[in-house]
Amino acid sequence: MLDAVDNSYSASEVLGDTCFADKLLKITLPENISILVTSRTERLENFELPYGTTMIKLEGFNKEEQRNYIDMFYENVSDFQCEEVKKLNSGNPRVQYYVFSKIFDTIEEALQYLNPNGKDLNGIFKKAIKKIDTRITSEIISFEELCRSLVELPRPIPVDIITSSTDYNIEKLESACSEYLIGIYFGNVIITFRDKDFENYLKTTIKNGELAITKIAGTLYNKQFDDYYSIKYLHIFLEKTQKLNEILDSIYTINNINISLIEDEKNEII
Repeated sequence: MLDAVDNSYSASEVLGDTCFADKLLKITLPENISILVTSRTERLENFELPYGTTMIKLEGFNKEEQRNYIDMFYENVSDFQCEEVKKLNSGNPRVQYYVFSKIFDTIEEALQYLNPNGKDLNGIFKKAIKKIDTRITSEIISFEELCRSLVELPRPIPVDIITSSTDYNIEKLESACSEYLIGIYFGNVIITFRDKDFENYLKTTIKNGELAITKIAGTLYNKQFDDYYSIKYLHIFLEKTQKLNEILDSIYTINNINISLIEDEKNEII
């Protein structure tokens, strides 16, 4: 199964590479074996789907699925409340995930938020991020730089790369992800997007990433011999900042690297 394979195409474009899915979808499969692929409908044209591919459109929750999902978050939800939730977002699982798990503690609060005309993902993201506007100007500027860094850096991102490239330490970063960046997954050592929808929202709303890219380039350059992530992605940001001397300095062999690498990692760098 290739889940959200359209994201892999987006990532390969950033890296200037060919998406693995094109080759995989062309292989001859054994009898009674199939490959299941999920993708956004509008991106299907990016794929080289083989002849005879069966297309199945995924719909929102049906009545039974809606009941099972809402019971995972709230107790004693009436049939009427359950139907109202489904009606106000067309049974969209992702919209409901953000409303139920990230914003409201009771079904009554969730319904009050969704009424009168429902909510879409962009509306939910906007409401969460707009809360930063109550902060002082310097915090708003730092937050926008953080958002741009999250968009620019290939995922998953080591937390220390973010903290070295922005004004955020681990505590501030964790707080920002919890309060404003509800579409971000913050782990022990990595940070990434929960889904492509939140990434796309940040890409279209957070502007002027030049300063963020320059800081990222400096961070990766300083770690280029001691950190695999920096070794792998440094060239992307040096090219974006047009730092020719640093590009020439970063041309190295495996012998220059101070960390242990498995064979696949060595081949990728070379």
